[in-house]
Amino acid sequence: MIKDKPNINIIPPVKSSEVVASIHPYDIGIFLLPPINFNYANTLPNKFFDFVQARLCIAIGPTPEMAALVNTYDLGVVSKDFTAISLAKKINALSCSDIARFKEQSNKAAITLSAEQNKVILKNIVTKLLNE
Repeated sequence: MIKDKPNINIIPPVKSSEVVASIHPYDIGIFLLPPINFNYANTLPNKFFDFVQARLCIAIGPTPEMAALVNTYDLGVVSKDFTAISLAKKINALSCSDIARFKEQSNKAAITLSAEQNKVILKNIVTKLLNE
């Protein structure tokens, strides 16, 4: 279905350590996972953080944890439901300047939403619990 579409590329798989560098040249990270079970309904996947570290605009379905971060940090768009049509409408409404702004917002949020920052937070929580 996509072989004649010049604006769609399927790139070969890469090692997980190479994902961020591999996707950085692109504009939008897209993730749409219908909440068919508890895990899907509450997911906050590594892919989301890969998008941020790659400084991409983010386009997702209304999964609560991801939507909260997209909205808090102004990283992109959240569709009204989990249909591809709903997400496509959100993406198609983006201008080039919208995408550039969301990519800059990802750049600003990248340190806060990094593994290194979360290690500090987790270490502080564990230390506090052990001291109680």
